[in-house]
Amino acid sequence: KFGAPKAQGQSYGQAEGFLTARVAYLLGLVKTNRISEAAKIAGSIGSRGELSLIAYHNQSFLSELANSPAGLKLLEQVVRAKPNSPFWDTYIYVATRAGTIAKVVESLQLATSKPNLKLEDWQSLSDNLVSAYLASDQVEPAIGLLKKKFDAGPAGSVAQHGEKIALIGHLLKRKQWVNEGLDLARKARNVKTRQSAYARAYGEDATVNLFFQLGLTSEAERLLIDNYVELASSDGISGMQNSALTNLADFYHRLNRPDDVKVLLDRAPDWGVRDASEFPSGSPYSEYTDKSPMTYVAGWALAKTGLQKEALRLVYRVISDSPTYDPAYELLVDLAGDEAMPRLEAIYQADPFEERPLIWKSVLLKKQDKLEEAEKVIRQAIPIDPSDGETRNGRRLFAYTVLADIREARGDKEDAANLRQAVAAIRRSEEADKFLEVGLVKRSIDMYREALEMFGNAYCIQSRLAIQLMQQGRVKEAEEHYRRAYELMPESFGRVETHCFGCEQAFAGDVAQNIAEQVFAEFAEKNPKKPQVHYLLGYLRKEQGRFTEALTSYRKAVQLDPDYLNAWKEISALGQVISIPELERRTVAATLLRLDPLQRHGTQHSLGGVSPAEIWTATDRATRAFLSESTGSIYPLSASRIKMDQASKEREMGSRMFIRNMYSKISSPGSAVAGIEVITNLIRIIEFSGPFESFD
Repeated sequence: KFGAPKAQGQSYGQAEGFLTARVAYLLGLVKTNRISEAAKIAGSIGSRGELSLIAYHNQSFLSELANSPAGLKLLEQVVRAKPNSPFWDTYIYVATRAGTIAKVVESLQLATSKPNLKLEDWQSLSDNLVSAYLASDQVEPAIGLLKKKFDAGPAGSVAQHGEKIALIGHLLKRKQWVNEGLDLARKARNVKTRQSAYARAYGEDATVNLFFQLGLTSEAERLLIDNYVELASSDGISGMQNSALTNLADFYHRLNRPDDVKVLLDRAPDWGVRDASEFPSGSPYSEYTDKSPMTYVAGWALAKTGLQKEALRLVYRVISDSPTYDPAYELLVDLAGDEAMPRLEAIYQADPFEERPLIWKSVLLKKQDKLEEAEKVIRQAIPIDPSDGETRNGRRLFAYTVLADIREARGDKEDAANLRQAVAAIRRSEEADKFLEVGLVKRSIDMYREALEMFGNAYCIQSRLAIQLMQQGRVKEAEEHYRRAYELMPESFGRVETHCFGCEQAFAGDVAQNIAEQVFAEFAEKNPKKPQVHYLLGYLRKEQGRFTEALTSYRKAVQLDPDYLNAWKEISALGQVISIPELERRTVAATLLRLDPLQRHGTQHSLGGVSPAEIWTATDRATRAFLSESTGSIYPLSASRIKMDQASKEREMGSRMFIRNMYSKISSPGSAVAGIEVITNLIRIIEFSGPFESFD
């Protein structure tokens, strides 16, 4: 009955009920070990889309299946019977956690060798087999299969296979694989495809980064220029920003070629803005990518080509919109020298939850040989966000590097060496991340262990290692590192802690949650007045779906520390899930507005509880201190201005609104108020009522 297809004409409620009934019946069969019957039901689920729909309406379905003793047996039977089964991902996950990666490989080898298998099914299964090979450190078979996938796939869509071979070769120092992979990638790119110019340019970011890592800068430059020319000749580009142009400028910045950036600023017509002040000076992803904000690239180029005044004004804009971006502070200190000191102090006063102004104030004090004061300031900066998780690779824990330099200058070489060892451990873990990203799980685990041997008190490395061990089915080993990570967390979290890459699932699964429960409960008993302990208990309760208990813990955290920003944010978020008294909701909103008026730390004043007038006043107070020099025209983009003037008004309006909405942060009281949902919708109506009224 429950394996039958959905009847035509079912209502939404009937369809949802049908799915729920089928899931309940399937799980019941599994729990009573009626595997053959359960396999028939599971086998009737025909696609990933259908499985996703079932999981959406029954969120515990896959986890219950995974945690059932008979679940692995069922999944293995289902995927072996049906090569294109949507359960492959679940099976691989469960089998790997059970420590049976060899069975995964065997099942996938059998599935991919079946005759008359559709090419698309073979490609999907072989993707999983490549992952299984790499995870178990069977690199040679993985490389061989990637080459086979390249030959079998449609030309032009398989450059990524060649690039993956080259990247693995680069990480493992296998030059032959690097060369073979690059040859395949070049061959694929030379084939014309139906991809749009936009899709092709967007998809080749990884290629450029790979070329850059391999020192093939001339080839990367040629690719970027070709992308720019192709996009510039595409229909509909008039008045819009050519994304390949910003990529090219960023590339020249990475190569330390400021003159070339300035040529682009002066002569390229495709910036989509009239003045460098209009560039988006930040991006939601800027902390996590290798790309620099375009405003920074422009400011850097102007500074290097003798236009320091204009460069300084652009730097202020970057710091306003990308307050964690160290290169902008470095450029500020280089350009302004000692005069940067009051500027850094003003920036910190406007946002006391951002540690970067204090870090660079300490750098400046050290340059002035005020070592005692420099150390005092850097030690004030570190507790704001001890883990420094939001900072991109290569720059995390920069505060500890600064402190090490100061301690060495003050004669304590041993302390300086210990601090540098901690930073070196983070760098080693970042290298491990790269291996993990390409699927070399076993090798990444070994590298995380090496990092912990260098510095064992990094909760982020402990949790990354625990997560990977758990996913490999090495439960006992994982438990040890989960426990150590949780023990380190209370001292590693500030009022605005940020999770680093790989730590996002630190509380996922029953094993992790049970250990966290024990550790945090012990901490709460021993040190009940430490707000981080209650915050962590709240975080755990939220992950467990125990929202009312989470709220109780978060309330305790803010009682102990009324300025605990992240705890207030979590209370606000819980208000979207459970009922919170109106008076408390207003208190939460007012506190978030007081603590984070510029909405730089994940707060959203548009959620209600404060009036537009209150938002305006608080934002005005926060921005007035340091934004005045960055307003107005800074550096006209001559060629772009001409093209913008010629472009249609409708296209320009839509393009500039997209840039503002996607990338700009709060820079004025008006932009803060404009973020309120009802006002945002009114702005859209006003902006589009003219150009698009024919579509009404």
